[in-house]
Amino acid sequence: MGNATADNKAPGFDKYPGYTVTREIIAQEVVVSVGDTELCRTRGAIWLQESKHKPALYLPRQDIPAALLVNTDTSTYCPFKGTASYHSVAGVADVLWYYPEPYVEVDYLVDYVGLYQDRADAITIDGSLVAV
Repeated sequence: MGNATADNKAPGFDKYPGYTVTREIIAQEVVVSVGDTELCRTRGAIWLQESKHKPALYLPRQDIPAALLVNTDTSTYCPFKGTASYHSVAGVADVLWYYPEPYVEVDYLVDYVGLYQDRADAITIDGSLVAV
């Protein structure tokens, strides 16, 4: 469970009541490479699906070696998830984002990092290459 508290509710859901954010656990092994670096090998990834967006791949933070992550000054805001911070990996700027204090509706994201799939060099799920 994340760091979210009940008073840290996402304002976006009140403004857009039909908006949804859902997660689907990926049971198969997911392997992500950035450049020549294997970023992550996990059986704990999720697809996060939001209204009007393509599914986004999120990786368990615990399955990414901390030494690979370079913090950046980039920050963005989402009224459904919260304020995101970013990491660069293997010289690729802002390839990962994360929510240090996600809203209570998505508090499980505190343990995950999102991946810009088009900035990865290879993503496989259960050994099959996923288009990036």
